[in-house]
Amino acid sequence: MQAKMQQCKEQSGHVARLSDERMGVATKYGENLTEGRKIVGHSLTSGGRGKERRTCVCSLEIGSETLSSEIRNSSGSSSHCSTCGWILSASSDHKPVPTMSLAWGYGNNNGPLHWHEKFTIAKDGKRQSPIDIQTKEAQYDPNLQRRPIMVNYKSEMGMELENNGHSVKAQMKEKSELRGGPLEGTYLLEQFHLHWGAENGEGSEHTIDGNKYDAELHLVHYNSKYETFAKAADKPDGLAVFGFMVKVGKSNDGFEKISKDLGNVLVKGKKCNMADKFDPSCLFSDLTAYWTYAGSLTTPPLYESVTWIVFKKAVEISQEQMDSLRLLQDSEGKSIVNNYRPPLSVGDRVVNSSFS
Repeated sequence: MQAKMQQCKEQSGHVARLSDERMGVATKYGENLTEGRKIVGHSLTSGGRGKERRTCVCSLEIGSETLSSEIRNSSGSSSHCSTCGWILSASSDHKPVPTMSLAWGYGNNNGPLHWHEKFTIAKDGKRQSPIDIQTKEAQYDPNLQRRPIMVNYKSEMGMELENNGHSVKAQMKEKSELRGGPLEGTYLLEQFHLHWGAENGEGSEHTIDGNKYDAELHLVHYNSKYETFAKAADKPDGLAVFGFMVKVGKSNDGFEKISKDLGNVLVKGKKCNMADKFDPSCLFSDLTAYWTYAGSLTTPPLYESVTWIVFKKAVEISQEQMDSLRLLQDSEGKSIVNNYRPPLSVGDRVVNSSFS
């Protein structure tokens, strides 16, 4: 029997794939369990002919690229797909069974304390992020001063903003480069987003000597040697993320360009293209004083692939600009707030600083 393939649209708007395989049975997928990313191809098959093995093969959109993974499990066991978050469990009739648990988020039932249930690296990982940066324990590295951080960001025309249900994300199209500091080679800016609290005084993911900030800005770069963000996402040296603490103070002219367009993306899934030309470097000024360490993504799939560069000087935005973030809504129509992961153990990692 020849394999039959057809494309279908789920009610959620995500693309799934149906298949009838020669050696097994396929089950339909299409639920989005990852931050603002959709499954573009997904099949689940059983071994057939007495072979009690289930296979999940999925392709997941990350930015403008796709990331593929394959996971198999034996009868009587359960396995998690680290890419899409689905659980594969055995069934008595030898058919594959996708077991749906709550999509990850920041609530009591699906927040960071539960992420290890679908993404075991949250519990077993050795370089998870964020962390509390203890300034007195950070080790000064003079080599960081000798290799200053250099950015060559390009202005974006019609930059896309998206409410992905967890944050607002700005997607890059131009080739904006990052070099120097703790990094080897050239990294390219993929996107930036923020994390924030329900009220001032909380919201940052990293903390400095135990002190929380009102929000945290992340600019996510990928190592150009891997050609695409998707290929770099799970490599030990694949990503470099700028982390800026954000505090309420004076108005930020650069952030105002984003803030005034947030009304166009209030609901999850909404996208808009900014009318104004936007240079991401307008969001910050001083790149000389920072801490750096080996860490991970702070949202599932929590890949331990990030060189973190957390800057000493905070970015200021006005109260009005801060409140514009809190107007964004998640998939349930609730305000997106407290969308941050608490600090985790540093373990035996060393945090270096570019200043003494």
